[in-house]
Amino acid sequence: MRPIQLIVNPRSGYGRQQQMLPDLRAALHQAGMPVVEYVTSGPGDATGYARGIPDDTYAVVVVGGDGTVN
Repeated sequence: MRPIQLIVNPRSGYGRQQQMLPDLRAALHQAGMPVVEYVTSGPGDATGYARGIPDDTYAVVVVGGDGTVN
């Protein structure tokens, strides 16, 4: 099964992502979806990681603010 790439910015959203992230992880695990999680550490980090995501990825899920999504 192809993995889902999860890109998380822990500093965005005033901590709201920390409330929903456990539920998201649990739902993906319960659905049997393999997940590769990447946590950003600074500006441009999400972009650099996203550019290297393998072609066989099922989906990319970004948890963060507008800057992370852009």
